[in-house]
Amino acid sequence: CFTAISCPLSFFNPVKIAGNIAALSLFTGLSIMIFKRLTDEELSGNSNYFDWIFLISLYLLVISGVLVEIARFDSWKIAYHIYFVHLVLVWMVIVYLPYIKFGHIIYRITALTYCKFIGRI
Repeated sequence: CFTAISCPLSFFNPVKIAGNIAALSLFTGLSIMIFKRLTDEELSGNSNYFDWIFLISLYLLVISGVLVEIARFDSWKIAYHIYFVHLVLVWMVIVYLPYIKFGHIIYRITALTYCKFIGRI
């Protein structure tokens, strides 16, 4: 799959390398977050369904993204099915984003954009 026809970017493209480093970083960080939530009693008591579904969805999103990349480079026949699962997980992460504890980031950016638009900032 190192040809330009089947894969748009080679494995050694800087964008692909940055994406792989980001995937590794996300996987490591999410693994640490999930482990801490499972072992720390204070964190596990403050977690709710939306926090867990977001973490698990993001974790599965990273895993499916890596699987899609491997499947495309290795020309698996199931690559498009894995890609479909990956896109469903992307949708889940986007849909659940406003319901997590960091949802205020979205609301604040939206409010500041609106205030700038109407001339209050």
